[in-house]
Amino acid sequence: MYDNVSPRSLGLSSALVRALGDWAARWDATYDLVNDPANPTFDSPAAEQHFWDEGRRLGERLRSELDDRWEIRLDFDD
Repeated sequence: MYDNVSPRSLGLSSALVRALGDWAARWDATYDLVNDPANPTFDSPAAEQHFWDEGRRLGERLRSELDDRWEIRLDFDD
């Protein structure tokens, strides 16, 4: 089952909750909602790579803070 939940509701550290919120805000900022909402854009290929690398690190932090009842999937790695 897939589930989108609030990070705060999971009992995560405040540092991880903040990092996830910051990462999500950076993702939202990649969209041009007026002209091209379907395609996120980054300032450069390096900026895009950094964004996805940070997402992978956040996924690892999630795995380390949550117990094994949760399956953490990084769909951007498919």
